[in-house]
Amino acid sequence: MSELARDRAAEALAEILRLPLEEVGSGVSPLDLPGFDSIAAVELLERLETELDVEVPPELIVPEAFESLDTLAELFARPLQEVEA
Repeated sequence: MSELARDRAAEALAEILRLPLEEVGSGVSPLDLPGFDSIAAVELLERLETELDVEVPPELIVPEAFESLDTLAELFARPLQEVEA
């Protein structure tokens, strides 16, 4: 898993939801954070795709991908590894 993707996801999620970074990165599922809904999910994905310069295949964007910051980062791990290689 890419630590870069996880860190960026935490930062972006905190900004989108207007929550302290500590609250977002505390191991709580994004699905359980106040204000996290489908609009926040789309904004988060679009922001991460832009910041990390990767495109996540639509078939990988499923509710389970938002269970944790780790599962969210895994969406971006493979494309990032290909870019870094």
